[in-house]
Amino acid sequence: MPTSKKQAFYSPTLQQFFIVVALVVCITTYAQKSYSTTFELLPKLMEANPKPIVIKLHASWCGICKIQDKKIEKDKELQELLKNSCYFIELDGELKETILYNGKEYGYKAYSKTNVSNELATELTQGNPSYPHWIFISANYEIIDTYGGLLKADDLKAILPKLSNY
Repeated sequence: MPTSKKQAFYSPTLQQFFIVVALVVCITTYAQKSYSTTFELLPKLMEANPKPIVIKLHASWCGICKIQDKKIEKDKELQELLKNSCYFIELDGELKETILYNGKEYGYKAYSKTNVSNELATELTQGNPSYPHWIFISANYEIIDTYGGLLKADDLKAILPKLSNY
């Protein structure tokens, strides 16, 4: 029997849920830089279009890492190179979540009271994670080179086009 009042299809709780989900999607999308990707997306990207991988290892407390980030954020030409010549991933070396990389899972590990890091950061830096630390990897997942420390934008611009040779 029809009623004169229209009933809402969604309950207020369900509407609130959808609003929260929409906000999370928007924030996550906004937080992702257009010139970088994630470990979650990397396997499908590599399958569709194999390219070298550049990983910038950082830590939330690292002041030099923040300087490095500002240099990248200010340089549109560098951003385009990062976007087009490789898959650029920023990795927090102290990330506690498990990472799947090249078919292997890497977790968080305390090596001593003062030495804690994600196992992937430790492996990529051959046991010596420093921040920032750059890891240049071929499309075949082989480490080409690493560099510990701040890289000037011009140095990165010179390195990135050469990665296509690997």
